Amino acid sequence: MESITVPVSVSSTSIPRFLDHIRSAGVPAKVTTAYLKSAGFKSSNDHSLLKIFKDLGFLSSDGTPTDIWRSYRADEQQAKIVLGHAINYCYAGLFHL
Repeated sequence: MESITVPVSVSSTSIPRFLDHIRSAGVPAKVTTAYLKSAGFKSSNDHSLLKIFKDLGFLSSDGTPTDIWRSYRADEQQAKIVLGHAINYCYAGLFHL
């Protein structure tokens, strides 16, 4: 059986909160642990958001918001579709199984 790596979070409540934050906060120059803290994500468990949103394609490897970030926040009607595509891409190996 092949090995599949998928992003995970210890604090599942942080993910929807961060998605809400993306929709309401604008586009920062970079998302870092310092940015997360300034946005109210102060728990050490919230640091996993960086990896998750990089894996989802919302952030580049250096933490710069991508076009996926911008598309997600640009149109509320399209946000779920953008997120769905990101999840399908990120978890493709899991869906394949």
